Order: sequence, then structure tokens, then C-alpha cells
Amino acid sequence: MRFLLIIVVFFVQNLSTYNNTSYCTRKETSLSDRELTNILTFAEIYGYIRYFYPSEEAKVIDWDKFVIYSLKKIYSCKDDNQLINTLDSLYNKITPNVLFLKGNTPIENTNKTNKTFIYWHHWGVETNCSKGYKSRLVSSDSIILDQALLKDTTIRITSTFSSISFIFPIKSISSNTHKTNEISEFINNINSSTKEDIQNCTKEFKIACSIITWNIFKHFAPYRDLLNINWSKELEKSILKNAESKNSHEFLLNMREMMAKFNDGHIIFNSFENNDRGYFPAIEFEKIEDKIIISNVLKSDIDVKIGDEVLKFNNQPIIEYINEQSRYISAATPQNLEKRTLKKILEGGENTSFTIQLKRKSALKDLQIERKINAKLYEETIKSSKPIFKEFSNNIWYINLSRINNTQIDSLIPDLIQSKGIICDLRGYPNQNKEFLSYLITDIDTAKWIGIENIIFPNNTTRNQYSLIGWALKPNSIHIKSPVIFLTNSNAISFSESYLSLVKHYKLGKIIGETTGGTNGDINCYNLFNKYYFYFTGARVLKLNGKQHHGIGIEPDIEVQKKLNNFIKGDDDYIIKAIELLEHQ
Repeated sequence: MRFLLIIVVFFVQNLSTYNNTSYCTRKETSLSDRELTNILTFAEIYGYIRYFYPSEEAKVIDWDKFVIYSLKKIYSCKDDNQLINTLDSLYNKITPNVLFLKGNTPIENTNKTNKTFIYWHHWGVETNCSKGYKSRLVSSDSIILDQALLKDTTIRITSTFSSISFIFPIKSISSNTHKTNEISEFINNINSSTKEDIQNCTKEFKIACSIITWNIFKHFAPYRDLLNINWSKELEKSILKNAESKNSHEFLLNMREMMAKFNDGHIIFNSFENNDRGYFPAIEFEKIEDKIIISNVLKSDIDVKIGDEVLKFNNQPIIEYINEQSRYISAATPQNLEKRTLKKILEGGENTSFTIQLKRKSALKDLQIERKINAKLYEETIKSSKPIFKEFSNNIWYINLSRINNTQIDSLIPDLIQSKGIICDLRGYPNQNKEFLSYLITDIDTAKWIGIENIIFPNNTTRNQYSLIGWALKPNSIHIKSPVIFLTNSNAISFSESYLSLVKHYKLGKIIGETTGGTNGDINCYNLFNKYYFYFTGARVLKLNGKQHHGIGIEPDIEVQKKLNNFIKGDDDYIIKAIELLEHQ
């Protein structure tokens, strides 16, 4: 997923410091080896207990603050024995049946009750800002469940980072084992102890963000089984880097670098202050014929022209800069990564600037460009550069699915029915107009391809099941028989890919252009202490034939590559090819 240059630079920079047990040597981090072991052991345990231990008491704890609180307690542990005692004191009020042990000490499984019990059932994972996903502590007598699945469900995990193992049930008899005042006192201690850390973004705060984020992806990322990463090593890297980060900008980059490894084109990590994002210059970049060019100019008051080649960005060769910045951006395919990076390097804080060196014919020009357009206006201006719909002289119609709405489509139906062909532009995000497909299908759409994972067991996707849904489109009484061509590229992800999945499966038209970005599934989100937030894919999507979609995308029936000379003249090679195909129908 990353370019060769990044791999080479990363390897050279870290060759002298990397060893088999730690990402950095003791001298390069503010954490001692023992402190790091304590933190990593706690981080691993935390995710299992938070999301899978069934406890009424645990429902009232602010688990994010609990991480910061716990970090302060475990720093001083000198060995695994002390760490076990400290972990026990941290968890015994809220998860009393967790047992911490050293090594492989045998213990009898005591979780064989036939009584009514409670357990965690995650539909995806519900977070502090998610919509459409649920996490519920449910009773075994309240829902239909194969009881055999939850027989003898005491789970034992041996830490990757220390000699400690821990044992916990994923079902338990519902009861309040501690007095309310004890829990209230514990919560008050957590809140008072962490207030300053959250306010000042201390080292503990930053490490906590690594731990919380890592556990969300480790246990709930819908494509986690497809990730070829060392989970333990990525956690270690993130913790060490955040322990050393000197300011909020370094912290942002560290978190983005960790999350880039999750190969998810929905991922965004940002601050609520939005101090390094949200504004763009009046230009767009695009790669055509292996050259980075100016592909759009939104204002006439800057001395750039469409077709100018970009040679340098901030005094660095543009390709090197793209490769360097791509390590902070998550994407499922190299092509989508490249497109996302070309956009992200333009984005920054309000009134910030960058320098570029342009080549126009044989002349070189150095310019300083300012970011003054907010992201919403930037997107709207780019969208408006293409028509909503258009009729070509040969009775071929063009509709821009990124702009056109259902009312406008309905008004065009008489013309579309009589047309020689229709070109549907899906090189962006559909404008909530999937009903257009109802004019093309002839049978009820029965495909179910969007999967919400029912997660009960950690580390066991074979026992967890999926609730599958689809769009369930019904044919419109009016049917378009005219041939239809859909234009797309590697910038198309999510809703665009859902759209094209149905086109491909039901053979509703030809798809031309590039393979899409290979990222689909309704998004989820997480709010970190009301200071930072991130988005990620929450649902698992397959192709409608049941095969893998993630990281693969929708392949076009006919591939089209832009030609630079045509682009500079204002010709669209995608539309040229589509018209050619329709005229020879």
C-alpha cells in the first residue's frame, strides 16, 4: 500500500535503532523498558475487558478516562507481580471476576452456569458518537440465541508483552456485586485525577488516545482479518511516538500514521479545533501520464493555468513529497491513496500557504499559494464545474450523479427513454439518487451484501455472525431501455461503489474508466475526550456475488486513461469513449 520510497527511507532511518523487543532504544524515549511493558500489557488487557466483560458496574464507567487514570497507577510497577496487583486493584470494583495470573497457572473453568445470564452483543460497535451501530449488555432470555454458542465461555488470554495472563467470563449472572457508593467514589477519583491531563493533553492523554484507538480497530474493524500488520508492534510504535510528541501537530501526525496502516479509505483523524485542516487553495492537482498537473483553477487571480506541470512542493520534488505525506493517509488501494494524497497536501489551516514550482512549456515558475477557501465551498465549486445534465447533439444524454437529484431525474425521464444512450458520471459521490437504478432494473433487487458483524467473541470471527442487508430496490413502472454507460475512477469509494456494485451485478450498463477505491461500508466514528475524533468503516461490504470487495473495488468493463493533450484542450477522454461506444450500439 505504500510507495517504495517510503519503505526505503523508513528502513534506513530506523535500521540503527530497531530491535526485536522494542521500536526505540531506552535512550530515545521518555519511557523505560519496564514502563513500556506495563503500558503495553495494560493496553492489551483493557480492550478485552472493556468490550467483552459482562458487568452492570462497568456500564457506568467512563472507560476513556479510566485509561489515563490507570496509566498513572501502572508506571511505577517494578515487575509483573506488582503489575498484577495493580491491575487487580484497578479492575476489581467494576469487573470483579477477572483473574490476573503469572504464566500458565492452571485454573478450573467456573463459568458453566445454566441460569439466566448477561453478555455483550455488539452490532458493529456503538461508540460515543456512532449512529446505526449498537453495543448492548443483553440477557440470555431476552433474545433468540443458540445457547450452545455460550457454553463454557471463560476466556484466557496470555499477554503478548509480559508473562501475565488474564481470565474472564464473557457471560455472567446479572447482579450488582458492589455498593453504589463504592462505584461513585471510584468514578469521582477517575474524573478528578484525569481532568488536568485532558485539559493539557499530557503524555498520559496522548498514550491513552493510542490505546483507545488501537483497541477499536483491533476488535471491531470490519476488515481486520485482511490487514497484514503486526498489531502488537503498531501499538508499541504509536505509544512510544506519542510519549515523545512535543506538540499537538506531532501528535496528530503520529495518530494518522498509525491509522494509515489500517488501509481504510474512510479514515479521518482530526482535532475539533481543526487547526491544520479545512482550507484549500484555488487549484486542484491530478496525475495524468505520470505527471502532476494543475487540473482545475477556481479563481483567476493566481498565475497558474490548467495543464501546468507541478515539479516541486515546498521546495521538494513533488513525487518525493507525495510519497512522504502518503504515510499519514489511509486508503485501501494504491490508486486511491495517490488521489487522496494529492488532495490532502493541498489542504491546511486557514491562510496558511505553500510553495510550488511549475513548468509551463519550457519556462519554470515559483509561486506561493495561500489556502483561503473552506472545504465545503471548495467541494461545491469543483462540483459546479461540471453540468448537472446535458444533451449532446446526437441524442445522447449526460447526467452527473454527483449533482443531480431525484426530482431532476424524474423530470428528464421522457427524454431519457427516447435517448440513444445515457452517460452517468459517477466520478464523485452520488447525490442520494440511487432510485435512478429503479428505472434500469427489471426484477426486485434481493441481494444482501452489507454486513453488520454480530460480535460476541473476541478474536473469533468464525463464531461471530453477520446481519446482512441490501438496498432492496424495486423496478419502477417506467423502464429505461436505452443503453447506459457509467463513468468512474479510483477516487470513487463508499456510496459510489455500492451504486456500481448493483450496476455490475445486474448488468445495468457498461462501466468505463478506472477501478474504484475499494472502500465501502457505512462509517462509524469516535470522539476522544471532546478534543479529537476519527471516522472509520463500520460495516463489511462484499461484492454482490459474495466475493471480497475491500482493497479490490469495482473493475471497469473498459479501462480509460486520460491523455494530457486532450485534457489541456478541455476534452474529457471518459466522455469521448462513452459517446463512441453509444454511437456504435
